[in-house]
Amino acid sequence: MQTNLTDSITLLLKLVGTSCNMNCAYCYEHIESKKNQHKNFYKLEEVKTFLSNYRNFKHIYIIFHGGEPLLTHIRDIKLILEHIKNTFTGTFNIQFQTNGTLLNDEWIYLFKQYEPNISLSVSLDPLGVKDLRKAKNFNYREKVINNLRKYSGSIKNIGVISVAHKFNIDFFISFIYDLIEIGIKALTINKCRFDTAYKNDYTITEQKFVDFLKDLTKKYISNKLYEKIRIQPILSLFQKNNKLCIYLPDKYKCTYFCTFFNSNHYNTLCDHINDSVIPIVPEKCLICDIYEKCGAGCLVEIKDDTFCKARRDLFKFIREVKHEN
Repeated sequence: MQTNLTDSITLLLKLVGTSCNMNCAYCYEHIESKKNQHKNFYKLEEVKTFLSNYRNFKHIYIIFHGGEPLLTHIRDIKLILEHIKNTFTGTFNIQFQTNGTLLNDEWIYLFKQYEPNISLSVSLDPLGVKDLRKAKNFNYREKVINNLRKYSGSIKNIGVISVAHKFNIDFFISFIYDLIEIGIKALTINKCRFDTAYKNDYTITEQKFVDFLKDLTKKYISNKLYEKIRIQPILSLFQKNNKLCIYLPDKYKCTYFCTFFNSNHYNTLCDHINDSVIPIVPEKCLICDIYEKCGAGCLVEIKDDTFCKARRDLFKFIREVKHEN
């Protein structure tokens, strides 16, 4: 395995496989049957050995993913974090992508030991007219909001990640003000993935998502919300060098990830890829005049009929806002 100091990579650690204490309707983990086979649990030494393969990388981004990563025993997480801190020669950043229901004082105390290299990304959506996030016999929303309110001042880098879908896309503005009120300073909004396997009525088209981003950007600027909360993908889209994968013009972008379940199940590609085959950027995208900004989107997502027009519309809007020709 290459360990040159010029290397950077993102490692997705799925130590409890797809196990979760929630059952959200749009979660791709419940759809992709191949992933649902990966429920055999890790061994601590396997995790350490895997991570040690990357100890000399220049920069490493480690995401504890799932399922729900806080179902992992806290003792093991502590040992893994200590191994990362003591082993890596380059810089590292660690993120826990969690539904937030299991956060408690013990977890927060542990995370604080690794600031500023650690962040929390808590999943929460606007309630909307229909909530597609589903808990298993408990009021998850009340629990998550209470945890965010309690711990937003304890961890410097704590944000919320939301999925925009048919039933909540018109409710984000009030949701953003709610997040600001409880002390959240970062929000990432993703589009509900379009996939024929879902067979649902809650996905939104690319054009609907672009129209939403345009309207949100106008309100973000006019109401000076940028002074109170960072919102992605808006901020990255307006930067000169965008780093967001779904807009990144790099045909090898899926290879900058490695997904680890255990020593018998890992994939040297993004978590979204099941068959270990690197997706190919279509030739029409590579020769498109907006490819350097669009990046062809997520290479495994099925593109709806509005995709190309919507992306062109988005970047035209950005140029106008930035007063570029």
